[in-house]
Amino acid sequence: MIAPRHDAYTESRARSSLSSSASRRWSRASRSTGLPRPRRHRTPVGPPAPAAETIRAAVHAETQLTCSVGISRVKFLAKIASGMNKPNGLTEIPAGTELEFLTTLPIAALWGVGPRTQEKLERRGVHSVGDLRSLGEAELQRHFGAHGLHLHRLSHAIDERAVIPDRAAKSISSEDTYADDLVGVPELRRRLLAQATRVADRLVAEALRARVIHLKIRDRHFITETRQCTLSRPSDSARELYDAACRLLDAVETDGRSFRLTGIGVADFSPRDATTTTPQQLDLLATPGPTTAPAKSAAQNAAIQAALSAIRERHGHQALFPADAGHQRGNATGASTHHPNQRRRG
Repeated sequence: MIAPRHDAYTESRARSSLSSSASRRWSRASRSTGLPRPRRHRTPVGPPAPAAETIRAAVHAETQLTCSVGISRVKFLAKIASGMNKPNGLTEIPAGTELEFLTTLPIAALWGVGPRTQEKLERRGVHSVGDLRSLGEAELQRHFGAHGLHLHRLSHAIDERAVIPDRAAKSISSEDTYADDLVGVPELRRRLLAQATRVADRLVAEALRARVIHLKIRDRHFITETRQCTLSRPSDSARELYDAACRLLDAVETDGRSFRLTGIGVADFSPRDATTTTPQQLDLLATPGPTTAPAKSAAQNAAIQAALSAIRERHGHQALFPADAGHQRGNATGASTHHPNQRRRG
């Protein structure tokens, strides 16, 4: 057992608050230290480099801590740049030099290249991002599927994820840590179905729908990967959340790995339209899952989800729980979280 240090936690929160308040005017990309970076090439006070220096000076003056900043018009490159001159540096990748910057980087620097992918690529003589780029899209897709397309885009400095300005936002998530590691996509999908169902029930209870779906997965070596996508329309349907999570899982390298944690989170909310829950005769046996019949209309799906969630709320979480998900927890210890005042970084 480790004794808690509440004074240290309080101090840490205060320091994180400083970096947020120092740059609330700028759009922000998430990174491990929580220090924001300006989006693109302009900030309200001028070029990004002087703005970053101002932030670094303010952090040091208030906390006596150093911090490093990365600047790029490409989101994932700014993340890489932020780690290049730690613990007290600033790295800027000028516009138009992104491919040159990437060419000599080792492939392990890319987001999503784990030990197994690195080993497979190196067996093919791919050691740098430039080598990866030369393989071409078709070759990468043939060997790595959807993950190969992801790597191809990164090798060309393509990252279309939005940099979302800091704003008050809710997040709802469900994640589980497993006593016995999960192996294989079918088992991972089974757990994601259970988590999508729990998240959907929370959305219905809060009368909300979400557009942003977030997948979190951690392997036995404690390597954590995250993926995120945006739905075409807000949803509270467990089926739609599950389908999106499965698409995100397809972009994760799972071959030869076992996993100790999975989680699904949602954000970017809008109020649930009460008109979609008008009582009507519905097929309550059409529980969400990979074997469900073709999707019904949005109104019908919403009404089915509302009915299923209400039954579980009244009779317990196992009531009408998707059979394909198995027991809700099994060998897992889990948590469902709801952060109504959390500030989200994307």
